[in-house]
Amino acid sequence: MIAGLLAALVAPLSLRGGPATSGDLDLAARVRAAVEDDRGYQALHVSEITPTSVRHTGVGSIDPGGAEALGAATPIELGSITKTFNGLLLADAIARGEVAATDPVSTYLPRLAGSPIGGVTLEELASHRGAVPPFPPPTMARGLWGLLTNTDQLSGDQLDWVLDQAAAMPLFGERGTVQYSNLGATLLGWALASAAQQPDWQTYVTTRLLTPLAMTHTRFAATRDQIPPDAPRGRLVGGRQAVQGVSPVYQPAGSSTWTTPEDIARYAQAILRGTAPGLPALDPRFAGEQAASPGDPRVGYHWFTLTVAGRTVQWHNGATVGYTSMLVIDRSAGRAVFVVGNSTRPVDPLAIRLLTGVADGPGSTDVPMPVIALAATTVALVLIAGAGFAAYRARTRLQLVRATAGALLGLSLWRVAGPWDHAPGLLWILVAAATAANVMLGIARVRSRPWHRPRLAALSWAGAVLALAAAGLVLSMGLH
Repeated sequence: MIAGLLAALVAPLSLRGGPATSGDLDLAARVRAAVEDDRGYQALHVSEITPTSVRHTGVGSIDPGGAEALGAATPIELGSITKTFNGLLLADAIARGEVAATDPVSTYLPRLAGSPIGGVTLEELASHRGAVPPFPPPTMARGLWGLLTNTDQLSGDQLDWVLDQAAAMPLFGERGTVQYSNLGATLLGWALASAAQQPDWQTYVTTRLLTPLAMTHTRFAATRDQIPPDAPRGRLVGGRQAVQGVSPVYQPAGSSTWTTPEDIARYAQAILRGTAPGLPALDPRFAGEQAASPGDPRVGYHWFTLTVAGRTVQWHNGATVGYTSMLVIDRSAGRAVFVVGNSTRPVDPLAIRLLTGVADGPGSTDVPMPVIALAATTVALVLIAGAGFAAYRARTRLQLVRATAGALLGLSLWRVAGPWDHAPGLLWILVAAATAANVMLGIARVRSRPWHRPRLAALSWAGAVLALAAAGLVLSMGLH
């Protein structure tokens, strides 16, 4: 019983939205009907936008068990939809005569001169066709560690360091093929700011886009004190609060954009009305992954195109450590939908369903259980089962310690990366309780046994310490 109670205290949460609602109640009812299964969602906010009207609603509680829903003025993390700002600004800069689409990026970022990435053109960066790696390798490694440990790993990178890293990197595949790159989007943003003779990208995007469109609540956090103090925390799989990332460099890629649904509605309205700068950015120009045929254009300047039930829509999504978002626009129908949620479950299918009314078309079907969750579950259960068998077979106290550490490692890994958007946390509790019971039986069996075999003392102690250290590390990730 005690083991079960302890397991319940640290068990992963299976996120569910809850009854909290804000804004338009009719829209809220349609959102709940479109969601069908709210596992993995915490709070959602939906904006339905036309050139002359906006309807906002929030469904689900910001915090598990809470009563507050996301509102139209609530600060939210936008993610990679920020890249579309650069798309519009590239088209605008071309119209102003500041740049040409085929200019190499090194024209405006001379530290890249003579390097493979320096020769990539602005339009290739804007369409992810420049074979630019996703991030510099050190940043990629730190980013993966940050995902595992729920820590911010991007805030230390500075622009000159990133440019020097990019100048030393080879291309990642062949130019002309769409390969999504946050580094490429970052370089494009800083190149455009340089071409416009602006001191930094934040000043540039504020002057050219945010101020003209009255997006007064959109900001880019380079330090933690620039994050809105009332911004809700995102939630990771299993219910952990997500770290709020900041970055002085990767802002053009969407690393740390804080805005409100009201501001994004203004942005979408300006596109629908034709008053936003750089509207040709939305036009598909290049073949993409979702092309119906090799020559079918699906990619513009940081905007993607999708055809659903004969309707052509432009879209971009976003995903940070604890938020997901989607903006989808049907210019011919004069409608747009923006969806944001403070969890890691994608909102793309929901946004497309709400805009098109199609429940099973391209992009509107939910993703299956992520591969990483399946892999983590497989590895974790193998560790737990193996440790359980080892505990049953233990003949010394240190053998039982190693088996217990292996079980803790498996349980912690499963808690951190398991399929808790799809499976109830009760499953983890049951397995943890059974594992604890097996360990308790093992303790009773080895209580009168020696700590280790006489000739294997050093090896036995080293194995036990390493196993406990690994289990402690992963457990700390799971509780962070």
